[in-house]
Amino acid sequence: MSASIRNSASLILLTIFLTICSGCDSTPSPQPENHYAPSVIQLPSAEILLSGDIAFRLGRTLQSEAIAAGADQEMKYSHAGIVIKEGEQISIVHIEPEREGAERVKCESLEVFFATENAVSGAIVRVDSLSDNQRAIITKHAIDAVNSPIRFDHDYSLSDTTRMYCTELTEWVFSKADIELSQGKRHHLPLTAEAVILPRDILSRNDLTIVWEFSN
Repeated sequence: MSASIRNSASLILLTIFLTICSGCDSTPSPQPENHYAPSVIQLPSAEILLSGDIAFRLGRTLQSEAIAAGADQEMKYSHAGIVIKEGEQISIVHIEPEREGAERVKCESLEVFFATENAVSGAIVRVDSLSDNQRAIITKHAIDAVNSPIRFDHDYSLSDTTRMYCTELTEWVFSKADIELSQGKRHHLPLTAEAVILPRDILSRNDLTIVWEFSN
């Protein structure tokens, strides 16, 4: 393989990876008029959700589709967040790059996180082994993260906890409850200094239950 072809392939793979967590999830690529008509999503009721559940979505972009292409069908997601339940109020704590704003950890409703203009599909899963105490710890640290100065990590480095990407944030919050969410799984990708955590690394756990899912 020539050097020019290798360089082109590396740049393509880097472009795919740098959309994870995902600026492209939040800013869909332009669509021709009537290209699609998203269906109305029947969101899950608060009764079936618990704090510490994990939300995943796949964005409506070519980049997001490229990320999903490398995963098994049940792992085809490009973004992750943590479910927080306060009474009947359900929120998702997550972080993503934005065209404007401070790119800080945010707390959004289910309606916003799974908005059909942003999500082709989505799921909420549960780590079966979590205790009530661990869920309380996860809730506390997720809320603390929202109120923290943490910014989005465009370098995708696990060694800097002042900046994080979506799966890194999720992993970090769960670690406070002594849960190694990704079980050490990492992916080495071109032109990134460190191995990274992908949504599939979390979804490959064998102790997860799918609480809810949808696909448009």
